[in-house]
Amino acid sequence: MKATTLLLSLLCSIFLQAFSQNNNFNGTYSSGQITLLIKENNPGVFSGHVASAEGTFNLQASANGNNISGSYAYYGQNIPFTGSLNNNQLTLNSEGQTFIFTKQATQQNNQANTNQNTAQNNNALQTVAHWGIGYQTPNGWTMQAGDGIIYFISSDQKLIMILMPNEESKSLADLKYAAQQGLTDQSVQLSTKGEIVNFGNDGVATALQGVFNGRQALGYVVGRLSPYQVGATVLGVCETADYNNAFKQQVESFARNIQFSQPVRATTSSGAVADWGTYMKGRKLSYLKSDTGFYMEIHIYLCSDGSFAYKDNSGGFGNGASIVADSKYTGRWQAFGNGNSGTLVLNFNDGSKSTYNTELRNEKLYLDGKQYFRVNNDYCN
Repeated sequence: MKATTLLLSLLCSIFLQAFSQNNNFNGTYSSGQITLLIKENNPGVFSGHVASAEGTFNLQASANGNNISGSYAYYGQNIPFTGSLNNNQLTLNSEGQTFIFTKQATQQNNQANTNQNTAQNNNALQTVAHWGIGYQTPNGWTMQAGDGIIYFISSDQKLIMILMPNEESKSLADLKYAAQQGLTDQSVQLSTKGEIVNFGNDGVATALQGVFNGRQALGYVVGRLSPYQVGATVLGVCETADYNNAFKQQVESFARNIQFSQPVRATTSSGAVADWGTYMKGRKLSYLKSDTGFYMEIHIYLCSDGSFAYKDNSGGFGNGASIVADSKYTGRWQAFGNGNSGTLVLNFNDGSKSTYNTELRNEKLYLDGKQYFRVNNDYCN
């Protein structure tokens, strides 16, 4: 329950997304030849990359309603673009050309690494492996997730619950001190309302009151410690008129049912690879290079269930292969290693095998000395 500027900006972003009709630009888009990844960092502020046969180039953008503008870094130049989103079709204009992209559907098991809305109608336990936190989405509520936060919106869109990991608090005294600080920023002023009480044997809870994004609001927050270092904070917030005891009880029930486990981390706090299998799982590895009259475009889709698909679009003048459902392009994968050096093994269903020496160097991934981009997997989870 540590009050930070980042947390407050996330809360404002959540409020705006839940109660407005703005389009959501987050996601992966494809035009067939070019792929875009767009990710919202702060309300209306985006980053990502453009990937094509020429390479992968970072982009920055801002959005207002369904309009977006920005630029991407192309070999030392910032190339501007503008565009608009209509349902799942993104139209971009850059340097006198018009490009049309289609938003790609994704499947996600790890709910903390996607911004996809998911309506949950069961009590299945969802686990965020790198937090070591398992939770149950309330029946009928909508879940949305981003980096470092998961939130849930009631069916009438009046109530919000937010789940966050808590690595700062190591004792009940830490939790109580954090609760006493409340949440204060330019558009958020929430302070404790009443006593801070113990919540079971491993947590504390308190009511909140104040202003949230310019509106009078009430809330309830529960902080819990974990025996595996990463605890959890659950915040419920709504406008004053919509707050009642039933909502408080729902927040308490959600927090009480959280299950903790040992976090599974792909990298250590210093950025080194902690587990190559976790680091690779569910990711797409892309190698892109373009020369005169020839290009190389290789994608390896490493699925979480241990299967993989291989796509090679390399060739000249539009020639190249694609993923096909036969043993030549699919199989099972494994990753091994110690620290930042390892091995990726692809066992193809036709009996062939490919082995790559993997290395994480300066936060960049290399397979057999060639830089690959480790990006979101748009083929499998």
